[in-house]
Amino acid sequence: MVSLRGHHLICLHFYNGEGYEVDFVRHLSRVLHEVETGKVQVVEGPDDVCSCCPHLQQNRCALDEGADEQVCEMDEVALRLLRLRALDSIQWRVIKDQLPKILPLWASLFCKDCNWQRACLKSELYRRLITGYA
Repeated sequence: MVSLRGHHLICLHFYNGEGYEVDFVRHLSRVLHEVETGKVQVVEGPDDVCSCCPHLQQNRCALDEGADEQVCEMDEVALRLLRLRALDSIQWRVIKDQLPKILPLWASLFCKDCNWQRACLKSELYRRLITGYA
């Protein structure tokens, strides 16, 4: 079973094949394929996506100063919105079904300053949900 942290439970729904480097993209594509066919284990901190990230250092996000704290805050909010806790397991489809209810708020809190927003805007699902039309 794939382990995912809070914000990845939301953001991975809009993944479109972009990433930091070729190995990371390959890894992320494999993770996404696996979650789409099974359950996800909710975790706190670095997960199966982070395991291949070039910015993971000493079990923390080192993208830039304060990144780890920001990521942890996003995780907490995501779990609250999805009504999940660490160690819960859930079907990927169940999470996807919750997106129309939570994404407008999520986007207003986190997407406008996100480094990945450009990639998410390429997702038809993302564009529909941020405007409130599921």
